[in-house]
Amino acid sequence: SHVSIADSVHNLVMIYITKEPFKQTLLFDVEHENKASDWSTRQAIILLEECVQLQMNSYGELHQSFASTLHLLGYCYLCERDTNQAVQFLNNALRIRRYVLNRFHPDVAETLFFLGVCHRVQAVDRKIDNGSSLDYLNYLSSSL
Repeated sequence: SHVSIADSVHNLVMIYITKEPFKQTLLFDVEHENKASDWSTRQAIILLEECVQLQMNSYGELHQSFASTLHLLGYCYLCERDTNQAVQFLNNALRIRRYVLNRFHPDVAETLFFLGVCHRVQAVDRKIDNGSSLDYLNYLSSSL
């Protein structure tokens, strides 16, 4: 079924991002251009975007698996340093996770954390602090 394919692709991407070469590209050192710009990350994004469509058609929008795929897609965009896309997908995942789970669930905290990282990366990339650092701290503190 389509949902099985989508779930399998989601799981394969999860395996990929836990591999050591990918983990080394994480952008917790936001001061440097260390984006994960190999073909595999872009391929993961393409596959996850297809998963989003399959899951939307199979599960509907208010489903934890759909939210998890949106979160993973946002995370991959963040690793590519495309923070605008990352924020869009992470915000959608957060909205669903807060509705389906509860605001104190660890998955909600994880999404809030990565939204905070997005805001910090945006501030560093712009070389100015136009409130993004404060947004970063607010996201991090609300994830506690």
